[in-house]
Amino acid sequence: MMKQCTVAVAAILIAGCGLEDYESRMADRLAVLQEQTRYESLWGPTTIDAVVGDEVIEYPITVRLPRLFGDRDWYREGSEYGYRQDVVENIVLYPPFLLEFPGFNRVGEAFAEPDERSTIAYYCYLGVLESREAKMGAVLADLRQKTAEKLPDVSSWQDVECRDENLTSTTWKMMEAKGKQKFPDRSGDFRDSDGTFRVYAREDQGYIVLWAVRAPNSISDIVPLLDLADAVAGTVKITDAAPTEPFELPPASADAKDATLPDDAAPDAAPPET
Repeated sequence: MMKQCTVAVAAILIAGCGLEDYESRMADRLAVLQEQTRYESLWGPTTIDAVVGDEVIEYPITVRLPRLFGDRDWYREGSEYGYRQDVVENIVLYPPFLLEFPGFNRVGEAFAEPDERSTIAYYCYLGVLESREAKMGAVLADLRQKTAEKLPDVSSWQDVECRDENLTSTTWKMMEAKGKQKFPDRSGDFRDSDGTFRVYAREDQGYIVLWAVRAPNSISDIVPLLDLADAVAGTVKITDAAPTEPFELPPASADAKDATLPDDAAPDAAPPET
């Protein structure tokens, strides 16, 4: 009788261990699936390009940008500013407490409605530098110092792991700053609101990529920009090394006109869905 009881207890313990192991594996699988769904909120891979004079050059860099920003939400220096039919101003192009951004490539601006009677903007910024022209340590130190001069709560640069849709990790530097910042409504009226500015930076194959988001705290429950920021960083792929010589413009023709942004490089074109 004692032997039978011992066998029964052992069987129950083994079954219990099996159930715990199954539940643990299911929880891990569910966590993976939940993280992978974040990437459904991003556009397909987009090649980062830049306008140099009247030439469009493509970097060997791709990124998946947030679907929170639509077709006409992207701007570069000299871009026509949405429905206003004028040139986008620096206070929109760059964080207003800096009025610059390292290696500035483009900015995304979109609007949320925290309540029925108001709108407020949120932003993302993309910058690309070549390591032969800038040292990452100096760039990050300068950016943090200038941010700390304007915002009261600024973290140090920290190493963080950012993962892509396959959950492959890359290591980035991350800095976050909080405090009163200027955000406009749709009419262009800027006002101070509590907000968060978060920057990611990574150096690879001769390139320094900076990706940042900026949003008022009042929309954190309705716009998941800050929650997606690390996912976007994780999707950055650098597929080739930077050139050893700077890009040179071809000689200008005698009847060359002022440089304008080519139609096929429109900065407000949203990344295509793939």
